[in-house]
Amino acid sequence: MTLDDKLKTLIIYFEEEENSLRRLIDDYVDEREYQLAHFHQKALFRLNRSLDILKRFDDPLYNDKEEKKLFINFCEKQLKGSPDYMKEYWTKELAEKVQELNNLNEQSERVNTAITGGTLDQAIFDLLEKKISSFKLILNQSKKLIFQFKYSRKTLKVILLSVKLLRKNGRLYKYHLNL
Repeated sequence: MTLDDKLKTLIIYFEEEENSLRRLIDDYVDEREYQLAHFHQKALFRLNRSLDILKRFDDPLYNDKEEKKLFINFCEKQLKGSPDYMKEYWTKELAEKVQELNNLNEQSERVNTAITGGTLDQAIFDLLEKKISSFKLILNQSKKLIFQFKYSRKTLKVILLSVKLLRKNGRLYKYHLNL
């Protein structure tokens, strides 16, 4: 099983867990057990953060796609409830956003075919097989976005270097970190 398959399996598992938590929250609200619903809502929030991170690993354009989908839904709602003179504007906006979403989907497919069997997968595989002891992934040198990967004692450690600098510069906030 490749890393990509494991990622997709993990995403599916998290989505199933998300649906389960949503059902539990609805059941607790119906039973007027608001405190239990609140605790499950907090768990759902943490799960959604993790799920978003996994989906961003799976698809680098995930955030842009979700933003377009939200705006498309907004346009559809505005189109239904707006007067005639505004329908032309919302129809134009809707068509534009749908086209942008389709372009993002095409870009994503090209990126996924180009990444398959990529260097990062191979580096992590080599790390797990102890062919290498560690490596650094530099996402942006000027912004100090650097991850270090280490494998020891059957644990893969992913370390974000220069956290204090990123927090100081306003690129990383406390809610991004599980503190």
